[in-house]
Amino acid sequence: MLNLSQQSLSLLETNPTLFQRLHIEQKESPSNPETRHSQEVGNHFHLLMKQLLMGLPVEPLLNAYPQMHRWISSLQLAAPEIFSDEPDIFKECDHQRTLMCEGHWLSVVYNLLIADDSQAQIIEWTTATLPNSPLQLENDWKTRLYLYVLAETSDYLPEEISFTYWFVQFDREPVSFRFEYDESLHRMTRSCLTALLNKLNEWLKAYQTEGKPFPLPKIIKSYNQPPKREELLNLDDIEEVRL
Repeated sequence: MLNLSQQSLSLLETNPTLFQRLHIEQKESPSNPETRHSQEVGNHFHLLMKQLLMGLPVEPLLNAYPQMHRWISSLQLAAPEIFSDEPDIFKECDHQRTLMCEGHWLSVVYNLLIADDSQAQIIEWTTATLPNSPLQLENDWKTRLYLYVLAETSDYLPEEISFTYWFVQFDREPVSFRFEYDESLHRMTRSCLTALLNKLNEWLKAYQTEGKPFPLPKIIKSYNQPPKREELLNLDDIEEVRL
């Protein structure tokens, strides 16, 4: 039994060999300094957002790091619903959910979940670069898995759930992509998940009983499953925020 995230599913689909190395053999994968720095900046921005939404003092940090301050200020103007405090509205940062599927746990952590009696909104803010197209983002496992798990673990119908990304950029206003959900998409995701996890179970069985390695990665060009793009950022002008 494995605990799988959206990154795990993407890796399993595109590079089973690396999935075996990281998730079965528990070996670390080397990362370059640029990638680590990008992740640190994203993590720091998320922590600032979380502290702000929790009502914790962040002004000294915002004043010390003008770029982060501009990101948050622009997001407050573009998406006031993220920061509003309304009665009878459930709102939680880093909301976690898990779902058992084909013998494995699927785990998601929402940057922010906003819900009332009639709808639920998943909100994701990110310092990553913009995708090539909305279709690429829509077909990403993060989008599909987050919507699917919420529908499966709540009383909301798929049509009552949405997912909005907010991309915070260096020299432009935040850009958003909103994805509505429905029963057809839910069935499609269930089918993709089942097929992928059944493959995983077959590969696991062969690996454990015969020592057979997972398949080598293949170059896949598909309209429905575009390859995931590396998130490369130019971070030379941003200092690390210490929290």
